[in-house]
Amino acid sequence: MSKHPTPPRDKKAIQADILSIQKPIAGTLSTLRRTLKNGQQKTYHILQRSHQGKHASSYVPHGQLEAVKKGIENRKRLELLMEEWLEAETRDALAPQNHVPQDPAAEAKKKRKTSSTASPRKSAKPSAPPSCR
Repeated sequence: MSKHPTPPRDKKAIQADILSIQKPIAGTLSTLRRTLKNGQQKTYHILQRSHQGKHASSYVPHGQLEAVKKGIENRKRLELLMEEWLEAETRDALAPQNHVPQDPAAEAKKKRKTSSTASPRKSAKPSAPPSCR
């Protein structure tokens, strides 16, 4: 195990990995065994998942078993990549924005040239001393 953390990946690389994932399948695969009346064991597989807020189970034919297993692995990889991408988005959102002003109006005020004439307050009549008020 490395002592140094790996640097975060570029968002475009993460997005490319996400787009390369094919046929993710949600759910878990269960293997069930059943003893038949003649004493033989029958093994079958069920895909369990949530569908529209309800529990759903589907029989998986033996010929589709490997494809379903691969799809479940792809879904797990997709979830990890989505977490990585969201972390990159959050990191970018919280990074200081040096080139983008936070308040355009305040930035415009900073860029105005100041005139060399005295301000109206300074040129106005001086007020009476505090003791005369």
